[in-house]
Amino acid sequence: MKKTLETTFDIPFEVKTYSDAFWIAPENKYDELFQISIKLQSGVRIIAEATPQNHAGNMLEDFSNSSKEQRILFQNYLNNLKENSKLEFEVNGNHLDFSLDWPKKWRYFKVRTTKIIPENEPFIEIAKQYAINMCGMFLSLLKIVPIDNGYEEGSKYQILSTRYERNPLNRELCLSKYGYSCKICGFNFKEKYGEIGKNFIHVHHITPVSKMGEGYVVDPLKDMIPVCPNCHAMLHTKNPPLVPEELREIIKDVNK
Repeated sequence: MKKTLETTFDIPFEVKTYSDAFWIAPENKYDELFQISIKLQSGVRIIAEATPQNHAGNMLEDFSNSSKEQRILFQNYLNNLKENSKLEFEVNGNHLDFSLDWPKKWRYFKVRTTKIIPENEPFIEIAKQYAINMCGMFLSLLKIVPIDNGYEEGSKYQILSTRYERNPLNRELCLSKYGYSCKICGFNFKEKYGEIGKNFIHVHHITPVSKMGEGYVVDPLKDMIPVCPNCHAMLHTKNPPLVPEELREIIKDVNK
């Protein structure tokens, strides 16, 4: 679990493992962020809960003042959690539908989601997906500032003296939704190479980062797709890059 989260988000995590349960939080010295508990109940039901840590005032202030781009990313992660699960989200004691309203002032929150585990699906794999979506949801709302001037998208960012990247949040949401098979040719690295190919894939910006004007709001579910390295290279044989449908048509014509 720890390795999965640190690889996904490029930040350190504290993870405590118990019998059929996990406690998770981004590593921070003064309990200023969020914490997540995930447990297996009666061997069939997974329950995941998230709350702020004891001194999370600055984090909650960031949530209150989050940007439109951050809220879109948050909503997409939230939608992932809702799929095939029962989810309750309270802010300041009130149940909220974030597609309709945004709290002006966050003072406290509690998220609880439950799901009956499908037969033959390991608890650890479902727990990892819950952890990734919950962490991504809250990390997307945190205030992120560049460490140095002049860095392009995907460079290092800093929050609460810990290094973060903006790209892993967008990338993980895209992959959580669309999976690890190439959306152009269908290639899957795990199917071809076994365990060493698990969770390996490139992610392509359909709208090139260089073409995104000031204020452009990236929606990972519309602007990004998983592609294999070969298709990724072929998309970029032109400037601006080919759109995915163009490359699919080229492949189709070649294989007639």
